[in-house]
Amino acid sequence: MVTAVTLNPCVDLTLIVSGLAVGGHNETERTRQDVCGKGINVNIVLQHLGVETRALGFEFKGSGNALRDALERQQIPYALCPVEGEMRVNTKVFDLQSREMTEINSAGCPVTAADVERMTELFAASLPGTDLLVLNGSAPPGVPDGIYRRMAELAHERGIPVVVDAKGAMLRHALEAGPDLIKPNLEEMEQLIGRKLRSFSEEAEACRELIGRGVGAVCLTLGKGGALYAQGEDLWFSPGLEIPVQSLQGAGDSLVAGFCAAMLRGERGEALLRSGVAAAHGSLLHEGTHLCEREDYEHFLKLIPVERR
Repeated sequence: MVTAVTLNPCVDLTLIVSGLAVGGHNETERTRQDVCGKGINVNIVLQHLGVETRALGFEFKGSGNALRDALERQQIPYALCPVEGEMRVNTKVFDLQSREMTEINSAGCPVTAADVERMTELFAASLPGTDLLVLNGSAPPGVPDGIYRRMAELAHERGIPVVVDAKGAMLRHALEAGPDLIKPNLEEMEQLIGRKLRSFSEEAEACRELIGRGVGAVCLTLGKGGALYAQGEDLWFSPGLEIPVQSLQGAGDSLVAGFCAAMLRGERGEALLRSGVAAAHGSLLHEGTHLCEREDYEHFLKLIPVERR
């Protein structure tokens, strides 16, 4: 079973426009609203792929049963820590002309030190039965930057592999626990290593640098430029495919889910990257947070090109 942690769940309000006029008047073509979060997106895709999964995180009581209702609709088991406040609302504007997404994300309601302690206890109690742990996304104000490091350490004490998809200080601290896989995008990678990466060779070297610091493997996502995966001295690259992109939401989380599914199957190297990119492509086909379906994944799994570098 894959346990995915979402400390900062949200409501994603997606506005679909045709030709975004910054500073001007815009009318929406369509809108949609989804209760989600990065770890929950991983849960949803894994559920679609037939992989047993569980959601773990904070539940903000001011939003009623919205989070658990959404998880139950997806038939995803969960363990939630109730706290005061409301779920944050993130606004996403997808431009049909440019195929670009503009995101405005809120920080979320703050939690207390007591809340963090209860969350940590719930996390530790939820580790039995977990075969793979995913630590994904941001945390609300009040959560220490080192929480993912602590969670990864607790998982490793039980021999559970850990995947981390975070940024900034949370990712830097998590590296100290030697996660088995991290998935930064280019901006996050540049922030992590403190320099601009201007070529494929520099991107590859940055991945190997992190592996030298104790990370098991790195998947660096490059947006339209594809994705590269480094493990040990080995490196694979996928340019992806040209497809009609309907939304960018959840594509990175879907990639993580694809990696998890392949890891549980015991796959390695090229097969891992192909699985991740296939799941990401499956989500790119759908609007809002309508994520990769099993038929999407199986279709792209046969088509995604991967080359060894």
